[in-house]
Amino acid sequence: MKKLILLLAVLVTAFSCNVTETLIFDENGSGEYYTKYDLSEAMKQIGAMGPEGSADNKDEKNSKVMDTLIVFSDIMEVYKDSVAALPENERLVLESLKGMYMKINANEAEKEMEFGVGLKFKSLKDLKDIQKKIRAAQAMSQKDGELDKMKENPMMSMLFGSDESELAFEYNDKYFTRNTFFELPEDMSLEDVLLSEEDAGDESFQQMLSNASYSVKLKFPKKIKSYSIEGANLSDDAKSLEYTFNWIEYLKNPKVLDVKVEFEDE
Repeated sequence: MKKLILLLAVLVTAFSCNVTETLIFDENGSGEYYTKYDLSEAMKQIGAMGPEGSADNKDEKNSKVMDTLIVFSDIMEVYKDSVAALPENERLVLESLKGMYMKINANEAEKEMEFGVGLKFKSLKDLKDIQKKIRAAQAMSQKDGELDKMKENPMMSMLFGSDESELAFEYNDKYFTRNTFFELPEDMSLEDVLLSEEDAGDESFQQMLSNASYSVKLKFPKKIKSYSIEGANLSDDAKSLEYTFNWIEYLKNPKVLDVKVEFEDE
């Protein structure tokens, strides 16, 4: 499992990756939050790089298929004695993952691979510090500090997002908002965590991330009257909204994904 997570990180930062953040609300205000990383295009590029007639191309019968669901509450129940013995700060981090899950789906022959981290929430209070929870969930799949070592590389850190960024949501009968904010140490400015125009203009950087994207999908039980994202796609039933930005634009300013949605009066 550890090797697979490391491979996922390398694929995201070295090739195309499409990230999709999905937020679904039910009538009672509960719902599900899920962030998916689609690495299928990266798998295809890797396959194209391999020599024709190589072992991977010769024997598709030996190709691997994976469909894995990791439920962190179940893991903590199985290892509850070990969790209880952890230092308080580590134990509290693990306890914050209750309700979180990770899905990994891969088909080597079809050159398909994706993974994601999600949470089924009872109310928006459960989504407080959701970015921190996602990073902690990813870290749960690591041992011996590999994750922290990977994040020291600026390119690798793109997979996990900025440690200083977080999301805040507001939802009521009249509107929904998604807002990005930053929790910066005193010795750090916003310019230190955002992609600079100089780096964004680097040719090799653009080639690496030109096909990478970040999408947001929102689904509500009420019809949408208006939304603040220009060019977003509204579903036929007017209850779902979807929009996408290039990954470079997102790294330059994560707030490009922020949105306000207003609902029709009932």
